[in-house]
Amino acid sequence: MTEITNGLFSPPVVGVFISKKQINLMRDQTPNYKIVELAQANKVAKTILYFFSIEDVNIVEKRIEGTYYDDQTGLWKVKTFPFPHVLYNRRSEGANNKKINLFKQELKKIGSKKINAIEDFNKWDVYKKLSTFENMKGYLPFTVIYEKPVDLLNMFKVSRSLFLKACTGRRSKRVIKINKEENGGYKISSFTEKLMVEKVSNFNLLVKKVNEFFCGQKFIIQKAIDILRIDDCVFDMLGEIQKNGKGDIEITGVVVRLGARFSPVTSIRTTGTIYKLSEFFKDILHYSDDMLLELESKVEKFLLTAYTCIERAYGDFGEMGIDFTLDVYGKLWFIECNSKSAKEAFYRSHGKDSIRKVFLNPLLYAKYINESHSRINTSMQKLKRYDKACMFFV
Repeated sequence: MTEITNGLFSPPVVGVFISKKQINLMRDQTPNYKIVELAQANKVAKTILYFFSIEDVNIVEKRIEGTYYDDQTGLWKVKTFPFPHVLYNRRSEGANNKKINLFKQELKKIGSKKINAIEDFNKWDVYKKLSTFENMKGYLPFTVIYEKPVDLLNMFKVSRSLFLKACTGRRSKRVIKINKEENGGYKISSFTEKLMVEKVSNFNLLVKKVNEFFCGQKFIIQKAIDILRIDDCVFDMLGEIQKNGKGDIEITGVVVRLGARFSPVTSIRTTGTIYKLSEFFKDILHYSDDMLLELESKVEKFLLTAYTCIERAYGDFGEMGIDFTLDVYGKLWFIECNSKSAKEAFYRSHGKDSIRKVFLNPLLYAKYINESHSRINTSMQKLKRYDKACMFFV
């Protein structure tokens, strides 16, 4: 039975914010596999778990028509829930959505907690903030924000190979690579629905193509890393880092993504191949046991350093995906971070136990932050009563 303790439900109410499309699939009894995994994980976590879209929210009455899994019938059902004590935001939404912003303001007013401090990262802001930490500087490729064509021209003095990336966005959809050729021309590579390669003869044409690609969207210019290649395929790594039910950081797993041939990016949209870190470096790159142990130690140090620096810059996170890569000299480089890791590569490369854990941890962490919040509230109430009592003796 749900009980009220210090104004909070015990167990906590956890609301998973997703798209209307996903909600419709659930109500049609055909949910996405990740939603099924979360519902299964909740059999262990035992929170009051429901899923909702912004269309399900009644801000005035502070209630939500949530969709939940009924263990007894094995069906997805709908009923009215209160606003969540812990919000697990799994939806990518525009910042200009007025109802979403108003909903978040209401959650803040009632003291709801969030799994992650922010929902989306701005690549330029991340670079600026991480550059202030001495232990992260060595992992960051040189980056500038594009304001005018001379910024791009100056970066070609630093490197003949550059990456241009939209400040916001995921899954490598707004990324192009530019190589300056010996004849003064430029080769532009990108991957949207398929690999696109185009050559232009001069800088003015290049600027025109870049502006057309980004359509007024802010983007950064980054010195390309000399990534280790396998048969003209680049690879990168994705670390899934989470906090558990005690609030401790865990590296849940590391995935290697090998891109399609000649693709400038490694997103699984490029039909690349997915590996566990140990499998890739032993089976594909033929690392010895000692070499693998050394690499795993470097990766662990890097991921924990990046995670803690990002938390110092932005606040607490219950989970985060960190993209990074390895250059031809064996040096690790930070690529980007995201607070809404799709977990698709992880799901395709790890076994059942690891998959259960990656979906269970956010729910256990939700319980942890809710209980911590409850203890803080109780302590504050006791302190207020003590201060009030002391007034009689003044």
